[in-house]
Amino acid sequence: MRVLNKAVRIIDLLAASRQGLRLKEVADSLRLNKATALRVLRSLESHSLVRRDSQGCFFIGNRILWWEAYQRQNLDFLAMVRSTLERLRELTSETATFSVSISDRMVVVDQATSFQVTSSRFGLGTSAPLTVGASGKVMLAHMDRKAREKFLKEAASNGSQRPGPQERKRVETELEQCRKRGVAVTHGERDSNTTSIAAPILGPAGEVLGVISVNGPSERLASSRVKEIASVLLDELARLTAQLDQVSTKAILPPDGKLLKAPDPYGPRIRSSLKQQPYDELTQG
Repeated sequence: MRVLNKAVRIIDLLAASRQGLRLKEVADSLRLNKATALRVLRSLESHSLVRRDSQGCFFIGNRILWWEAYQRQNLDFLAMVRSTLERLRELTSETATFSVSISDRMVVVDQATSFQVTSSRFGLGTSAPLTVGASGKVMLAHMDRKAREKFLKEAASNGSQRPGPQERKRVETELEQCRKRGVAVTHGERDSNTTSIAAPILGPAGEVLGVISVNGPSERLASSRVKEIASVLLDELARLTAQLDQVSTKAILPPDGKLLKAPDPYGPRIRSSLKQQPYDELTQG
């Protein structure tokens, strides 16, 4: 937490500076030693939260500017997402969450928390790797094939064990099922005893604008209940997709991101497939 506090103080300091600050100015202003200030600045720079020019001055990074632009240009979109989250909470009695991808992680942006005494919930701003949880798998499933293969290869190289051919085939099969059925279902991947059902928000051009998930205690979400919620989720996202035609909504790219394209928007094929598939084929992970 102390490192996080230092990072926030540095970002606040740079936000108030129009001409940028040198390392010594940052350290002196915040009463940090230069080694500590440099270490935090380098970490922030690696995530595009801070940038450094050729003269060695530090400025607010592109990722923070992207966050601000995302908020300003998508106010109508975010308001509609909030309405959808609240409606899903009403229809399912479970927690509904909206997440977006930043780099290689899914970040929780908004949430309508279940009113039930026992419920699943995530803190706003919390994140998880794309390879963990239903929301991340939805995003992975809709990545460009080459980008997905590169991402999975890099994720494997950073892990303690490199998955073998059978594991890679299992992951690809799981993601292919997600693309076909429109939803991903996971059990206990992010939080133990939590089942999550997730699907993408598709823009007018079929781009993935984010992911909405319905989350609840696994003991309450039996197989038949998961199937019901998946159907409700797809219906509500189809409604939201239709509403997006009425507003100017853009998929603003993060500094190191690419526009994620979905193969097709929600349609009868996905919903009929969902009804026809047995539950054990629908759920993965």
